Amino acid sequence: ACEIAIDLQIEHPHLSKLYNFALSRKEKADNDLALQDHYKKLQEFPENPELYLELGKALVEQNRIDNAIIFYQMALQIQPDYAEIYFEMGNALKAQENFFQAIECYRKAIEIRPDYCWYYNGLGDILKSTLDFDEAINAYRKAIELESNFAGFNHNLEAALKEKERIDSIKDFCQDFSHPRKSKIEDGQSLKILMVTSYPPYPPNSGAPMRMFEEIKYLGSRHHLVVVSFIFSEEDYAIETELANYCDRAIMTMLGAPYSARNPNDPKQIYRWHTWNMRKILEELRIIDFDVVLFDFIYLASYVDLFADTYTVLQEHNIESNLLQQCALASKETSNLEEIAADVDAVKAFLDADKEAKLLQDYEKRNWPKFDLVTLVSESDRKQLEERCPKAKTLVVENGTDTIGITPVNNTQARKMLFMGNLAYYPNIDGVMFFVEEILPKIWEQDPELVFCVAGRDPGKQIQELAKDPRIEVVASPKDMSEVAKDCMMSVVPLRLGSGTRLKVLHSMAMGLPVISTSLGCEGLLVTEEVDIAIGDDPQKFADGVVKMSRDGDFRDQLRLNGLELVKNKYDWKSIFSNFEKKLLSM
Repeated sequence: ACEIAIDLQIEHPHLSKLYNFALSRKEKADNDLALQDHYKKLQEFPENPELYLELGKALVEQNRIDNAIIFYQMALQIQPDYAEIYFEMGNALKAQENFFQAIECYRKAIEIRPDYCWYYNGLGDILKSTLDFDEAINAYRKAIELESNFAGFNHNLEAALKEKERIDSIKDFCQDFSHPRKSKIEDGQSLKILMVTSYPPYPPNSGAPMRMFEEIKYLGSRHHLVVVSFIFSEEDYAIETELANYCDRAIMTMLGAPYSARNPNDPKQIYRWHTWNMRKILEELRIIDFDVVLFDFIYLASYVDLFADTYTVLQEHNIESNLLQQCALASKETSNLEEIAADVDAVKAFLDADKEAKLLQDYEKRNWPKFDLVTLVSESDRKQLEERCPKAKTLVVENGTDTIGITPVNNTQARKMLFMGNLAYYPNIDGVMFFVEEILPKIWEQDPELVFCVAGRDPGKQIQELAKDPRIEVVASPKDMSEVAKDCMMSVVPLRLGSGTRLKVLHSMAMGLPVISTSLGCEGLLVTEEVDIAIGDDPQKFADGVVKMSRDGDFRDQLRLNGLELVKNKYDWKSIFSNFEKKLLSM
């Protein structure tokens, strides 16, 4: 019905059908007296366009936008030159991400009533969302001309001018960077590489940012590297400066408006990450003759079409649909996922996990073959991908750690257990709560003086409230995890959900902390139980392992030293990315 309604050339014979369809929905408003009143007035005065307008606005407030558009369209059948109806329909279409149709509605409103400032402001807002800054600036200036005393119009104009300046600076960079560059390596020609990430690689204080940052450091030191990342706060534009020493150019962009209305066959995260902001920036960067384009995470696959003539690599940190499947099973056993999501925005990605996992499986299978290469972090992930998508070309590029920059700790007097990780990430939240609720009481039965330290970025209310117990510490967003680790005796990894491999295991070993983990927590790593790691898959065994490690200094030292040796020999970032570089150079 909505698709019919938004066709501005609708024929009158359809009107009664739409009217009946819309009125058939009124049973949904039985408990809304205001809507009931709107319907009654409309039935009494069906030729009054004002009533259609007011009902449409009331429906929009209830997020019933399809029905609102129907009533707006019916009002236009009665009074085709009603500017305010076009304006409100533009607002409704914009809310549905039908941007081009919304723009036409705003323009029609202005055509009918060219002396009303708010219509120009509405047009400016949507043009700015689609990064048509020249037209947006003209619209805002017209709004100011009509109403110079409203500060909001000036604010919108300043924002548009500022964003246009950012895009213009990117255009200037592209012109300069498209020229030949001097090689940074003695034994060959440096590549021109574009790296696109779904969230910022700095600061490197949790798993994925650590990996991305280390890759930027290595490739940027030997090749001509441009990094483009989504950010979620205006303050994070400062990351461009932080990364300036590691690459030729870092470009941060806010998420912005979705590029199109959501395809019901695509996962919600694909829809969320395909935006006007990123697409515009990548379109500008296409004038550079990149040798390689690296995309981190399947959620950026919607941009691969922009680089059809370039060697493209999808860098999968996890098989994301596997992770969603695990969360779907876990959510059936726990009832607080929605509560956590209300507190921690990032957890919303795991809502509706069962449905989303199935959609993402199909999306992965369709899109993996579009890349010239797909990298995985473990052999187990690689085997799963190849079983599901035999056409995809794959390569394992393991996770690693900084074996040179991290100074190992060895506090023999420490009495703390450390869990570290991104505390806005649902598998980590689940792991912490599993440890606190099911493992920690069993530990305290045997050793009530052991302290549990939870350290990581962006802890939500549920994690922060754990600190009400004096034996639990929560360290929010530490600048240096080694400073936290120096007061700890071991690292615990009680994860029940996850894919890929966990950098927290390797990072803990590099810091000199012995590790006890679930099997899933150390999955995909070349570890040996009781040699370089302790493993406990049920709460009692995990608790017993913690107590043993706290009491047995020789066992603790054995795991500590063997863990250090393991990461130095097999999981050094420089060695890992050097091998990956050879693949890129031989493509």
